[in-house]
Amino acid sequence: MAPLAALITRLKRAKLIVQTHGIEAWPRPSRPQRAALEAADLVLCVSRHTRAAVLSWAAIAPERVVVLPNTVREAFAPGDGSTQRAALALEGKRVLLTVGRMDARERYKGQSQVIATIPDLVVKGHDICYLIVGEGDDRDRLEVLAREAGVSERVRSSAPSGCRVL
Repeated sequence: MAPLAALITRLKRAKLIVQTHGIEAWPRPSRPQRAALEAADLVLCVSRHTRAAVLSWAAIAPERVVVLPNTVREAFAPGDGSTQRAALALEGKRVLLTVGRMDARERYKGQSQVIATIPDLVVKGHDICYLIVGEGDDRDRLEVLAREAGVSERVRSSAPSGCRVL
């Protein structure tokens, strides 16, 4: 959408701020996308890694590329969580949480490594539940991994459609 935004801001003589995020910003983009980003007054990146990637392919002054991490304001700080824990039958359990797409192209996020570690944690006496929040085409593979590791009852995924055991 950056090329369209660049066109609109040029026509309206407005400022253009582009937010870059993760794997969408790491590889060299198409010429129109790159031109739009290079025309931006400010480029926001969610991490230093993303900033470095953008600067590697964009002809843009480094001071116009700023890291603004994904954060949550104090107003969104969690409460005691007891209601949600009860609804998910998580009372007394340690909850491991990953928030991110379950995409086969993004396996570097490590959901499978966490699943592989759960049996060792259980043997050491930890009552673990692993909650993966997100959607994607890698869900079936993660379900198989959880079954093969014997921890499918300890691994759940949550998406807009609800929470289910993998």
